[in-house]
Order: sequence, then C-alpha cells, then structure tokens
Amino acid sequence: TEEEKKEPRRDFRSEDTYPVLVARSTHGGEEEILLHTFKKVCAKYPTARMILADREITRAPAVKFLVRRAGFSVIRRTEMKNTEEDLSHQVIILDTIGELGRLYSLADIVFVGGSFVKVGGHNILEPAAHGKPILVGPYMFNFKDIYALLLGRGACIMTGGEEEFGETLMGLLANPDKMKTMGEKALEVVRENQGATKRNVDALEKMADEVHIKLGGNPS
Repeated sequence: TEEEKKEPRRDFRSEDTYPVLVARSTHGGEEEILLHTFKKVCAKYPTARMILADREITRAPAVKFLVRRAGFSVIRRTEMKNTEEDLSHQVIILDTIGELGRLYSLADIVFVGGSFVKVGGHNILEPAAHGKPILVGPYMFNFKDIYALLLGRGACIMTGGEEEFGETLMGLLANPDKMKTMGEKALEVVRENQGATKRNVDALEKMADEVHIKLGGNPS
C-alpha cells in the first residue's frame, strides 16, 4: 500500500536527509573503513546518514561502540521509538531481521560488504533490483559472474581500498547524473536476467554460507 511505502522514509529518512548510504552485510574490519569515509561525507554533507546492517546481528553492540568511538551519534534499530529524535542520529544500526530489503529504496548509494575482507562478497542483485548505484571492495569471488555483469553495464564499481573507496563515493555524490545512470543500468540488468540470475545468486550464497560453516566459522 501507499502507506507501507511511506513507512521506511518516516522511520529512517527525513525529507532533508542527504545522502543516505546503506551498508549491507558488513564484517569486522569493514565498519572502520566505512566510518573513516563517512567522516568525509559528513564534512561536505552535514545531513548525511548511514544505515549499517552488519552480517551478524549479534555484533550490534560492538559495532555501536565503534561508531560512537568514531565520533558519530548512533542508535540501534531496536532502540528506536519512531520519534524525531531517532532521526537526529547520523548512523542507524539495523539489528532486526527482514527490514533491509525495503530500506534499499531510501539509499542514494549502497555498499555491499564481505568485499573488503576475504569473504567473497554478498548478494548485489537486491540493491540492483531497487535501481541503486553499488560500491564493493576488491573481494567479490563468490559473485564474480554477477559482479562482472553489473560492472560491464556500469551499474557497480569496485574499489581497491579505503582511499579509493572514499574518492569514488565522494565523486559519485558530486555527480547525481552518474548515480542515476548507474541505478538505471542496474535495473536493466536485473530485468533482463530475472529468474535465472536470482536462482544462481541464491545458490551461490547458500553454498558460500555452507562452506563457511564447514570451515568452522559462525554462519555469516
């Protein structure tokens, strides 16, 4: 319904908030890169907001500590009471299940985690299906075919490290036309490959998680 479409904006983004960076499925070591870069973003765009969805919800307290130590005002989704005060925070940690998909609509740019650490990336089709420009780090080997498809169409950009990530992000924010074009290209790829691509991504993501478990790690 129309009311349901309005709800995420009311909860997570006020009318004057720009830009909103959604960082999905992040891992330890990636939040530091994001926070260092977000400082530069906030210096130029004081109303910026980051919605940070760690891959493991159990890390939310530690991530909140990192964010606060970096000097940002921060709140966890489970602490929000849907008040104006909630929207005054620069960083919102998404520590709930099932909300991330609807929040892509609020993003100006999406970063997909597991790509600055040797996890191999996570599903980049979800933000692509919402027509969003996507940034990733150098490790996308679990999704190399889909990444190559989006890269080839100009919908996704890989950055090699923190400095390049920061430069790329700031460059995109200063070029709304390029952001719009990237989002449009992302939608084109998804529409052209609907069905087959989704099945491939789901299978790859399941296989990556199973391998991670067999190696003795926690499910990520």
